[in-house]
Amino acid sequence: MIDAGTMLAGRYRVVRHLGTGGMASVYLAEDTVLGREVAVKRVHAEPDSENGRRIVREAKIGATLRHPSLVTVFDIASEADALLLVMEYVPGETLGERLRRGPLAPEQALAVLRPLAEALDYAHSEGIVHRDVKPANVLLRSDGAVKLADLGVATSEEMTQITRTGGLLGTVAYMAPEQVEPGPVTPAADVYALASVAFEVLAGRRPHQAQSPLELMGQIREAPRPDLSDARADTPAAVAEALQRGMAREPADRPSSAGELVTELEAAFGLGSASRADPNNDSATMTMPALAARSEPVPDREPEPEDAPTTIGSTPSPAAVHAPAPRREGRKRGIAAAVLGLLLLAVIATVALSGGDDPERNDTAKTKTGTTSEQQGTQETQAAAKPPRADATPVSAVRAFYTRAAEGDFDGAWNLAGPRFRQAFGSRAGLEDTLGSLRSIEFVKLEETGRSGTTATLQVQTVAEHSTRTDRCSGTLQAVRKGDGWRVEPAGLSCKTDP
Repeated sequence: MIDAGTMLAGRYRVVRHLGTGGMASVYLAEDTVLGREVAVKRVHAEPDSENGRRIVREAKIGATLRHPSLVTVFDIASEADALLLVMEYVPGETLGERLRRGPLAPEQALAVLRPLAEALDYAHSEGIVHRDVKPANVLLRSDGAVKLADLGVATSEEMTQITRTGGLLGTVAYMAPEQVEPGPVTPAADVYALASVAFEVLAGRRPHQAQSPLELMGQIREAPRPDLSDARADTPAAVAEALQRGMAREPADRPSSAGELVTELEAAFGLGSASRADPNNDSATMTMPALAARSEPVPDREPEPEDAPTTIGSTPSPAAVHAPAPRREGRKRGIAAAVLGLLLLAVIATVALSGGDDPERNDTAKTKTGTTSEQQGTQETQAAAKPPRADATPVSAVRAFYTRAAEGDFDGAWNLAGPRFRQAFGSRAGLEDTLGSLRSIEFVKLEETGRSGTTATLQVQTVAEHSTRTDRCSGTLQAVRKGDGWRVEPAGLSCKTDP
């Protein structure tokens, strides 16, 4: 533990220790340059290690996000054996700590869930999946504001997982079934996690009860969806059904967004989105009489290891401060260590796309009505002599981006990457590190489906051959106009890896 008064990165003076988790210690510090309080998360990772590079890249992603319900990342620095993430300090407590005093009333629960949903939907619109939504990462500020913290394991959808040899990311108790399988993770996983958190804030216990992470993963994959009525007998049926949809085994069966899930819960409770009950106010009463009859506090419980708060702004209990995070060692009983390795594989959504029937796919000059055959021949000759630019259209830009990566032209691919894609990769070297295994592409589908101002949306489908796997990807990408050309941006892709 670092002593008060210690200077970090020559700028941040430690005030006191806030908490410790499996990978990091968090300190309240003073930014001596700007004269403000900040939270400094000291991550135990070598800056030049694979894990260190992942954290740096993902911190850069988090730093691009601006939302009132997301904790802001201010700075990143490094020491000899650690990385320092400097973030907004949020005084108050975590939702996990609040739940030790008992479940929340519906108004209180929705006052937490609505801003979380808005923050998640915003992150998803920027191509980011949080991956670790849980009560320990939800901060309840003293004035009633709600903040989602710890994008440290978040990832760009088009990168899906930067780690290739590291552990399973996320906290098991709130993981969607697809997160314990090899393959990509989409925003639907965050919807599942939010539904799991909603279940806990209303029931006072987690959706699944198990003795070990191994048993828990088996339940997540195989057990029936949790029913809130089992925890509260008089739960309105529509509430229980909404949560079960949110925790559906198949991503396609869940609500299409976090906001949609919360809207369903608001309607099921008969409460509008204007509800603004303070989650910190323990005197708040339930408006649903059936739930009020079951609103007794749950007994204090010792925080489980994955509850150890590694987020900012909370003052954890001594047990939580010293609880180490468990090693993720498999997904069900009897799975050999060799199979466990599959859980750690990541799918990098390296899609590249075909022209299909897109009207922009024909790059030759088009003959104007009324031209003579001689004029037409001249136009065609000029077009043949001057090949179209690779970024002339959204379709050609997307095709060229992935084709050049498959050919090993990473400078060319980097030049076609838009600002958010560049933030995701971190650098040209990061792009090469991520797409370096791509060997060839079969273009199945690529068509522009809409355009708003300088942004085009494209529907894509591809088969990507990597040196160690074959990825089948489909979904959407975006392209943004830059000058007279186009650059590729993330949107929403889903990939499956052939066995």
